[in-house]
This record gives sequence, C-alpha cells and structure tokens, in this order.
Amino acid sequence: MCGRTSCHLPKEVLARACAYRDRQGQRRLPEWREPDRYCPSYNKSPQSSSPVLLSRLHVEKGALLLGRITFSLVILRARLLVLKAASVFKEEATHACIYGADSSERIIAPMRWGLVPSWFKEADPSKLQYNTSNCRSDTIMEKRSFKVPLGKGRRCVVLADGFYEWQRCQRTNRTQPYFIYFPQIKTEKSESMGAADGPEDWEKVWDNWRPLTMAGLFDCWEPPEGGDCLYSYTIITVDSCKGLNGIHHRSSRQVAAARRCCNGWPQSHPKSKTPKHPKRQSQMCPSGPASF
Repeated sequence: MCGRTSCHLPKEVLARACAYRDRQGQRRLPEWREPDRYCPSYNKSPQSSSPVLLSRLHVEKGALLLGRITFSLVILRARLLVLKAASVFKEEATHACIYGADSSERIIAPMRWGLVPSWFKEADPSKLQYNTSNCRSDTIMEKRSFKVPLGKGRRCVVLADGFYEWQRCQRTNRTQPYFIYFPQIKTEKSESMGAADGPEDWEKVWDNWRPLTMAGLFDCWEPPEGGDCLYSYTIITVDSCKGLNGIHHRSSRQVAAARRCCNGWPQSHPKSKTPKHPKRQSQMCPSGPASF
C-alpha cells in the first residue's frame, strides 16, 4: 500500500515535468487550478493536499453543470413557452460543449488524499469510517466508494517524487523505511520546452526530477448544508512487482510517464469499467519500473 508520499517540486517545475502534446501536436503545459492550495512537502500523509493531473474535460463538465443549474432557476420564473424554448437551447448547448471539448487538455489540481464519496451524508468528511487513501485494483468494482467515480470516468494521475514504504525485520521487530521512486535518467539540458517543434522524446528535453505518476480515482463531495465542493482522490494499488515485493506485498499502480500514458488513463471513456481478467490489468493503467 501507499501511506506516505513526497512532493517537493515547485508548482512551475511540476507543470513542466507534466508537459504534453495536444491533439494538434503542440507542446503544452498543464494549467494549474487553485495553485495556492499546493504546499510542497517531503512528508505528505492521507487527508493532506497533493497535486493530481486530470483531463480538463472534468472541469468543463463541472462548470457546465453549475451553469445549467443557475440557468434553470432563472427560467423557472418565465412563461411556459419561454421555458420550453430555453430548455431546447440549453440541451443543444450542453451537447455542443461536451462533444466540442478537447479531452487531451490537462490540468493540475490539488486534492485531498483519501477519497470522500459523493454520496457521503455526514457534514464532516473526517467522520468517514473507513480508509479510502488506497484502492485495490482487484476489488475496485466491488466497493461503491470506488465503483461510482470509476463509472463516471473520474480518473486522475497522482503526482509525487515518490512514496515511502516500511519493511519490518522479523528478527528485531524494527522497521526500515524505503523511498520508492521512478529511475532518474540523466539527460541533456534543453531550452526548447515551450517550442512547438523539437524532439519527440520528451525525456531528452526534461532535465529535472522525474515525478512518480500513480493511477488514481477522484470524486467531488458537496457538503449537505452547502459550501465549497471537496475534491479528493485515492491511489490504486496492485500486487508489488518482483523488485518491491520483498518490502511490501502491495504497491501503487505506476503510470509509465505522465506525458505519455496519461493519455490513456484519465481520458478513458466514462462508461469503461476495470477489466477483471489479469491479462487486461496492464491495459487499465500501465505500470513502470521503480527504484528504491
């Protein structure tokens, strides 16, 4: 499992590390949402705020929903004929916004670690009785807390320098901490990061720390008494690979690289479910090698 992470990179550097190409092939940096809520730290625990990478489409759908609710409240006071006309226009505009949005565009947003389900009825999210900081890939479709956001396509990539894992020594009963991270590749420095043209291999133009990118799910919880929505996430875990199973039998599901495999994980169709067949698990969110 994953119980502690580190994410110390400044937000500008983290955005550069997650650069990508849009549908037109142009290099772009993901836009930060609420950057003031991001606090770099070498020790992040559940219930703290961490950056996640997700499709802009999720934000546009949220803004669209808010606009539809506001608009509906206004037109309720209009005459029946105006109401019908507005409803038709609203529906057409809704489809135009959803299908015209570019799902390849990405944003980075700080979210609470530990998923609070959208259906949770208590006024205090800390009263959630069970741990949702991690989500087992083999039981993801059996638990409502994770099945619902997965069905809504609320997928994200959790960004971190790495995560901590503790190995218990049976002889002394003491624990030895390990730091798990992506292998760092020495590359030549380049100033072509913001250019439209350049090498296809992004590893050749990135010369800083390579973040660990972990597959996750997020949800949006609205306080029953009103207030700001709380965005929270969970990290998907799988059986540890051969190099890590000596430390712990579970580990986070690593996405090979935010700038590549992020295309597949957050942008998957909302109605797609997690395949239960073991041979298809790698298609759900490809794993990459890790070091410690």
